Amino acid sequence: MGEATAQRGGGAKKYFKVCAKGQLALKRSKQALTDMRQDVSLIQHGKVK
Repeated sequence: MGEATAQRGGGAKKYFKVCAKGQLALKRSKQALTDMRQDVSLIQHGKVK
């Protein structure tokens, strides 16, 4: 744990390590969001796939 600061009301920072499954889930989630943004952009510009 990190040091306590007044910015967090005296609470210490908590650090986490992401396992391989978690990294894959984050990567897939990020790609899904990117794909959705692209689709919205296409719809807004009248260029539906």
